[in-house]
Amino acid sequence: MHDSSPLETKSPGKKHFIAKISGVLFKALENLYMICDDYYKHKSFRATTRPQHIQENYEASCESVLEKTLKFYDQCQAHYDLSLSDFRSLLERSEYIFQNVPRIWINKMGEKYEENFNQKLDEIEGNFRRTHGLYQQEKKDNETQLEPSLGHPQMHEKFTTLEEKEKTRKERHQKLIAETFQDSRKIINKSSTEFTKMVATSCIELLRKFQLLLCVDDVIIPDTTPEVKFSMDALLKMRCKCGLELEQLRDPNCNATVVDLERGLTKWPGLKIPPEIIKLCKSLKRFQEPIETPNAVKPQQQTIKSRDHVYDHFLQSRVDALERIERKRDERTKTEARWDENWSQSMQNIHHFYN
Repeated sequence: MHDSSPLETKSPGKKHFIAKISGVLFKALENLYMICDDYYKHKSFRATTRPQHIQENYEASCESVLEKTLKFYDQCQAHYDLSLSDFRSLLERSEYIFQNVPRIWINKMGEKYEENFNQKLDEIEGNFRRTHGLYQQEKKDNETQLEPSLGHPQMHEKFTTLEEKEKTRKERHQKLIAETFQDSRKIINKSSTEFTKMVATSCIELLRKFQLLLCVDDVIIPDTTPEVKFSMDALLKMRCKCGLELEQLRDPNCNATVVDLERGLTKWPGLKIPPEIIKLCKSLKRFQEPIETPNAVKPQQQTIKSRDHVYDHFLQSRVDALERIERKRDERTKTEARWDENWSQSMQNIHHFYN
């Protein structure tokens, strides 16, 4: 008999796949032993009709039955190991593919918010241009009324009326420039705090959801590691993504999809928020604290990278928007100042024309 047989001692009591198979084979083996024992007790000295299938004695028959039963066990074990290896490979590839989820989600969220952000600024700019056009027309009307005859003492009242009219227009135009700048800056500051809160809370939510993701480290390692075969197109895609050679990707011990990631309790870095945004809303400080998760999976790592990438892009857009509105304000103020200087000089020349 085979002393090292996993089926000879007692029926397994566990409930996993191999234990259940062992239990079935153990019961079958016990029944076959009983049949063999009964057969050879009643066989006496009669010759075996099919010696090629039936052994001469009880011990030889038991050896044959046990050998075939162990072959069934080995086949089940091999199938189990292959299935486990395939499942682990599937988990690795799934974890790798799931990295795209936070990247696409956060990028789309950032693009959508930035689109709305620019629309609000464009709306303010559109309102400015409409009112600015009216003031420009009023400026042209005032300019057409500038005549040398206005300097005559008899035209003093008309001269004063035109001067007051242009002064009122200038004050309203300057107020429009200042209000447009202030409204634009308020939108930028409000959007900065809103987006900071939105991207931070979305990141925390994604980290918690991906914590439920089953990863390869949650699955037991098979007793034997059969070769896992990938199609050539799959190998080429993995090679492009991971930067590994095909021989490494074919190696079942090579963790090609989950690299540079330590499992276990992880503290993910908080969001790096500029001080000027913290001043706008001090409650945002809590998003600068590390985020702790019981385990680490690749999509969580990608979530942090995508969050930082999108937030850095938004911060740059914020800086560009602030510089743009300041530049427009300065240019419009200088233009209005030059016009006012020319207007004052023209009014002075007309006034002294008859003096």
